[in-house]
Amino acid sequence: MAAENRKITVLGAGAWGTTLAWMLAKTKQSVTLWARRTELADEIQRTRRNEAYRPEVRLPDSVVVTADMTEAVGGAARVVVAVPSRAVREILSRAAPSLNPQTLLLLAAKGLERGSGLRMSQVAAEVLGRAGGEGLAVLSGPNLSEEIARGLPAAAVVGGVDASGAQEW
Repeated sequence: MAAENRKITVLGAGAWGTTLAWMLAKTKQSVTLWARRTELADEIQRTRRNEAYRPEVRLPDSVVVTADMTEAVGGAARVVVAVPSRAVREILSRAAPSLNPQTLLLLAAKGLERGSGLRMSQVAAEVLGRAGGEGLAVLSGPNLSEEIARGLPAAAVVGGVDASGAQEW
């Protein structure tokens, strides 16, 4: 089955995660948006807006919003990690038990892990046991969620050690 016909999950319902879920849904993909807090997930699911982080974006009805990690990543062909860099290790550790080992990951978090100095791709490889970087890709800009949500021009590059995995994005 082609990747574009399969479920994509965005982990993180902040400004960046909400914007990425909105963009992916506009391409007619099946998108699940995971929020850490149940009350935020319920509000976004009900109103179709993330008033706290990206109020100008209306999520299509096709986007499923949940705070249940198992529901969010279970069956996902691709997962976008759009949480702050300080939370990447924790969130991937929570996702790992429900994550298919073949699931492609796109790391949209920027920066280095505090304490270890590891890049987000290194943190993901360590947590998920993907020492060779299999199925891991990184999103880089210049891009800002606010400008993208307003329809302003932006650019993005996706790269990774596993070129075939990066090309799926």
